[in-house]
Amino acid sequence: MDETLSAMRIAVVVQARMGSSRFPRKVLEPILGKPLLLYLVESLRHCRTVDAVVVATSTDAADDALAEFCATQGLQCIRGPLCNVAERFLRCMDAFPCEAVVRVNGDSPLLDHRLVDQGVSLFRQGGYDVVTNVCPRSFPKGQSVEVLSVATYRSVFPLMRDPADLEHVTRYFYGNRGCCRLHNFSFEPPCSDLQMSVDTPQDLARVAALLGRMSRPHWQYRVEEMVALERNPGDVRV
Repeated sequence: MDETLSAMRIAVVVQARMGSSRFPRKVLEPILGKPLLLYLVESLRHCRTVDAVVVATSTDAADDALAEFCATQGLQCIRGPLCNVAERFLRCMDAFPCEAVVRVNGDSPLLDHRLVDQGVSLFRQGGYDVVTNVCPRSFPKGQSVEVLSVATYRSVFPLMRDPADLEHVTRYFYGNRGCCRLHNFSFEPPCSDLQMSVDTPQDLARVAALLGRMSRPHWQYRVEEMVALERNPGDVRV
């Protein structure tokens, strides 16, 4: 591997906010006594290939609680426009100079940190501007990882005019393949039907049940093990 590629700085940017329409305040809802977002942070702290974990949230007053959470956890919190998530990501790049960012969602408490390392390793091999596992999706929801070149993102950002692109950040890249070199890594057999993210109170209860069946710290479980636990709910604790 080129020494320049191996030495590049990479930050994980966690997209999170309190104002979900379907499940307000979900990212700080307790699961077995801990805030949902803390599970994700605990997992990301075991990544071997990143230099920082940054939370991107809005300047809306409702997200003050998220900023306070970040302060208690020693996390950098970057705030930006409520309705322009893409700009929030750009502000994270400005605050933490790096060559690439990993985009993950704050409502994914069970994200396997090894997928972040896998995506970063593929990115560092060179030749790609975007490394993703959601285009097409084969991993469970809540196991999404997207690694983006900062230089490419900066060049594409001015082209994002559709409000949907500004909200979903990477939508423009997937809809305009000519703007970047994109690589997708996949999961076999595909398990995109499984829900491991939290969009509703029912999802929260499902995640709590899955965590309750774990006999080791959650970050020790690979996605394959979590799929097995979810597919076979009658099994004993693993």
